[in-house]
Amino acid sequence: MSVIRKIGIANEKGGVGKTTAAINVAACLEEAGYSVLAIDLDLQRNFTDAMLQDRVSEITKTIINVAAGECEVGEACYPIYIKFSSKVRPKRVHIDMIPAPENEDVKFFSDPLALRKAFESISDKYDYVIMDFPPERPYAEVGENGKESKFSLSSLALNACDEIITPCTTDTDSLKGFSILSKHVSIIKQLYNPTLEKMSFYISSYAGYSAEKEFLDYCETMPSYSGICIPSSGIVKGSKMIDRPLAWYNTNSKVAQAFKQLAEDIRYVQNGKKYFWKSSRS
Repeated sequence: MSVIRKIGIANEKGGVGKTTAAINVAACLEEAGYSVLAIDLDLQRNFTDAMLQDRVSEITKTIINVAAGECEVGEACYPIYIKFSSKVRPKRVHIDMIPAPENEDVKFFSDPLALRKAFESISDKYDYVIMDFPPERPYAEVGENGKESKFSLSSLALNACDEIITPCTTDTDSLKGFSILSKHVSIIKQLYNPTLEKMSFYISSYAGYSAEKEFLDYCETMPSYSGICIPSSGIVKGSKMIDRPLAWYNTNSKVAQAFKQLAEDIRYVQNGKKYFWKSSRS
């Protein structure tokens, strides 16, 4: 049985490129030979719309149903098809999607480990889970003796993650979002998820202005900075317009190569050594 690796892409600040990263990291991992489960945790549902496109009308089960124990993980999975050319039919790729619901009220859950337990049933089917988090602070309220406890969907997802990757734009607000999230992660590691072993951030939409260079110099002094910098490019907008991730659109561009580097940086760490996660498709 393989061991599934669960990656959260999160920042409490919005507009930093979380969904763009989730789309392209999932595609790069698939292109590298891995089977991927993509999960949308954000009720804005941008990740869902980008991946399922005109098939969103087929959705009957979502991540909310999985978290509530109303269905198995497999019942909420939808296969992903990519249209590699306007002249050919969409092709099935090794990515499945658990969508977010549309127009759903915020819900809370009593079991903080609900998603972690649910993922145990799919450990032999996927190599990676890529989760797109909403721009919000994870909520947790523990009642007396564990009764009447309330946990947000984001909290459940953090309790299930092995690694958190945070996109930050070149401003202090996004770094502050990373800092606040880091504090939550420290608490979660102590209480619910000791296997959450890595948290890092990278720079997204970097244009290279002088002020941004100074900001980047500052980031390079921080141990949690991954050293990855995604250049600002209109190619990202172009890939969205044709509903095709960068792994299959303008693959030689600098921005596509940067996302490939980000995907390659997602590795399993054990005894201080890094090595590529073994693919279940190999």
